[in-house]
Amino acid sequence: MQWNGSDNVFIGSGEELTRAETSGKYAALFNDKTGELKALKTGGINLEVEANGMTKEQTIVIE
Repeated sequence: MQWNGSDNVFIGSGEELTRAETSGKYAALFNDKTGELKALKTGGINLEVEANGMTKEQTIVIE
């Protein structure tokens, strides 16, 4: 399974996720190990997942 997202969403886990949260660069964090999405700022993000040759993209509005 491969996750991708817009520039304003960080995808990852561990120490990188912790650094991304404090960087102020992202509207949201997606932990690709747990599937948890955490909103940090208002705005819109896109998440995309590819698995078994299929791709699904979702736009999410954070209010």
